[in-house]
Amino acid sequence: MPRKKYHLKADSPADVRTASNHIKEGLSIEEELFDPPKKRGARTPRAGTHIVEGKVYQFLPDIAEAYGMNKNAVYKRYSRGKRGDDLVPLKKRQNHIEPERKIEYKLYVGGKGFKSEVEACEYYGIKFSTYRSRKYKGYSKEECLGIEENPALGKRRLNSREKYTKSKEVIVNEIKYVSMASAARKHGKTPEQVLSLINAGRTLPQALGVEDYETENSLEYKGQTYKNRKALAEEFGLSSSILSSRVALGYSLEEALVAGEKIVNEGRFNRTILERDENLASQDAVVYFIKIFVDEKELYKVGITTRSIKQRFPGQNYQTINTFNGSLINCFELEQTLLKRFKHRQVSNIKGDKLDGYTEILDLSSEDIIEINKYF
Repeated sequence: MPRKKYHLKADSPADVRTASNHIKEGLSIEEELFDPPKKRGARTPRAGTHIVEGKVYQFLPDIAEAYGMNKNAVYKRYSRGKRGDDLVPLKKRQNHIEPERKIEYKLYVGGKGFKSEVEACEYYGIKFSTYRSRKYKGYSKEECLGIEENPALGKRRLNSREKYTKSKEVIVNEIKYVSMASAARKHGKTPEQVLSLINAGRTLPQALGVEDYETENSLEYKGQTYKNRKALAEEFGLSSSILSSRVALGYSLEEALVAGEKIVNEGRFNRTILERDENLASQDAVVYFIKIFVDEKELYKVGITTRSIKQRFPGQNYQTINTFNGSLINCFELEQTLLKRFKHRQVSNIKGDKLDGYTEILDLSSEDIIEINKYF
């Protein structure tokens, strides 16, 4: 059914803006055109009566008056679709109960809470500067606020000499320092750090880091004690991560250290380790053949992992070509066969900082790729 079209005539009592506002407030188009509300002072109902908090109001201005609101505010809420209780904001309603706010006190003195030290000082009639001075000198909160008596808090001002003694000179490695704090700063430490270590049982040279001491991480190698594994690794020109990974793979400390910067053997898992540990040899593993991009160059890699390939190469740009699943010992045999067969294709100018397992990177031709795939 086609909608009716209405046009305001010259003799129509309504203008476009007023008519639009009245229609938004609930008046029908016919009422606005042919029986519009009177001008100022008129109190014509808008779409019947309104019930707010159980009370009936015939006019919107009555609601505004009852709740101390601006009349236009009520009209605006009505035009936006608010009806009933929603004509009045929640906080202005008569049945609204403001939720009780829990006060969080930062300071408790004598069972009473205070939002700040300043508030506590005002309550007990103590100047904040006095409170702060007493607190710095080590008095309790109660003594600072005058709740508990202390002879030193009388008229006489506490002399700093009564609390602190003169700094003592210290000698470290035959060098004299005016104080322990001075020695700490000379060695790149804070006085608090050094004092904390001394309280934990360290000597001053140990706390300053100029003398080694044994901890639960200390270890001995060939009669010499090292503070930790990192110190031992640095002694042999290795990083602690390399030394830790080799030990985790089953190398003895001796084997891991004397191998130098890199281990040249039959892959990451060697035959000696696998034959020594049957449980390790029977673990599930994967031999992978992937295409990998190193410095934007397309190369290939054959390797073995006990994890997923995605975990083995996090963040690396690679494409999986083929895989073989089996026990670790079987995967090891296949990996070594492939690496020995294509040893002449090994790329030798890639360093370990570019890619872990860099000794297994190959530069292959299309024929080589076809041949390797036959092993899977």
